[in-house]
Amino acid sequence: MAAIREFEPIDDAGVDALLREAFAGEAEARLVRALRAAGDVALELVAEDADGIAGMVLFSKMISPRGALAMAPLAVAPRAQGKGFGGSLIAAGLARAEMAGWLAAFVLGAPGLYARHGFSVEAAAHFPGPYPARFMLARALCAGGLADPAPLVYAPAFAALGS
Repeated sequence: MAAIREFEPIDDAGVDALLREAFAGEAEARLVRALRAAGDVALELVAEDADGIAGMVLFSKMISPRGALAMAPLAVAPRAQGKGFGGSLIAAGLARAEMAGWLAAFVLGAPGLYARHGFSVEAAAHFPGPYPARFMLARALCAGGLADPAPLVYAPAFAALGS
């Protein structure tokens, strides 16, 4: 299994290559670079296997709600998919976010995939945002972490996605 650790600057090229491969494009790599440059990264983890960086997850600070993180992107190299790397990265990231005192995490994606990590569409229902509600999921990271509904406002770097 992969070793999971915090991102270090020496990982930059490997993470960039992973993102371009996993998403078949540049958008997510640009997003990560922009989040780093703006100081909006709260937590970034990488998974390594014998061939190098096999996966990564990034949690960025949200503008609203207060104390919330956006979990994006999550990427696993095609060679490592289906081997538990993604789930391990999510679990490690959420555990570290909880320990750091963050209140909640939001993710845009397949409800079935993220439900096994405590995320739900229902938990996100009172947080209107820019993405389709049926794919917006939330998870409290502490008691009362989702108690104050507010519009979802992501770090500015997300506005450039898709452009």
